[in-house]
Amino acid sequence: MKLTKITASGVVKNVKNVQPVVYEKGYSPFVQDGTWWQYDESVKGFVDTGIKAKGESFKYEDFTSEQLNKLRPEVEVKKVDGVVSISVDGEHKADVVDGYTPIKGADYFTKEEQESFKNDITPKKGIDYNDGADGHSPVVTANKNDSITNILVDGKSIATITDGYTPVKGTDYFTDAEIKSFKMEVTPKKNIDYRDGIDGVTPVKGIDYYTKDEIAEIKKSVTPIKGVDYFDGANGKDGRDGVNGRDGANGIDGHSPTVTASKTDGATSILVDGSTIATIQDGYTPIKGTDYFTSKEVDDFKRKLRQRKALIIKMERMALLP
Repeated sequence: MKLTKITASGVVKNVKNVQPVVYEKGYSPFVQDGTWWQYDESVKGFVDTGIKAKGESFKYEDFTSEQLNKLRPEVEVKKVDGVVSISVDGEHKADVVDGYTPIKGADYFTKEEQESFKNDITPKKGIDYNDGADGHSPVVTANKNDSITNILVDGKSIATITDGYTPVKGTDYFTDAEIKSFKMEVTPKKNIDYRDGIDGVTPVKGIDYYTKDEIAEIKKSVTPIKGVDYFDGANGKDGRDGVNGRDGANGIDGHSPTVTASKTDGATSILVDGSTIATIQDGYTPIKGTDYFTSKEVDDFKRKLRQRKALIIKMERMALLP
């Protein structure tokens, strides 16, 4: 993977801003102005070794065992009690806790699929690279369609993540207890909301007191309407697209990047070689007064009901006058 910018714990010195540099668990030496340059931790930058860059081409057999071990990181994935632990070269990198997502091979891929992914993204000598040829940097992207985010490596899907689920509360929307409370609020009470008729005439009208059609109309008038009185929660934000890598420097073997995922609270981060390329937020569930209306809105509903009842009673009494 070829980079044109190096991030270290200090200021990187003595490097041209157009010089391609290979990064793999440290900084690899490179040729500049006819000599070999190598990273010096004491100055936090590259220094000129003075060694002329000439002689036979570097071959795969020229690597030491230690260099080969550094170029081949060991990725270990374990799952214990619903927690997936990801380690690279024995160092713990991230824990991924089960979410509201179907399990496939126990969070998430099967061992066969994991091995297939490793084989797919691991360059093969003589096929994906040769001695002295540029390495291959896979392209990692994230696309979102409706509520599903698709993670791809070199155009091949490796994972899908579904947005969180918004609870319903009594199934769109009030509970039976709340509906019963609303019915009690709109049902007239004898000797409070109405009285017996004048001169022995007792009002019946639907049998004490409203007809079924009137009750249905009152229920309809006080029932919140989706899209008017309340709304569904907003969809989670789209994940950012992965950054395309640059071509590797000549003479350096290809690099197999380390792809990891970690979740904190409601955000899942996708990382390549330790760098975040995308962040995916869990679906957001609206609260608004804690499922669902605020105290002020409830008081407004009750006030409007009382006004409606008073108006109906007034109209009925006016109709009974001689």
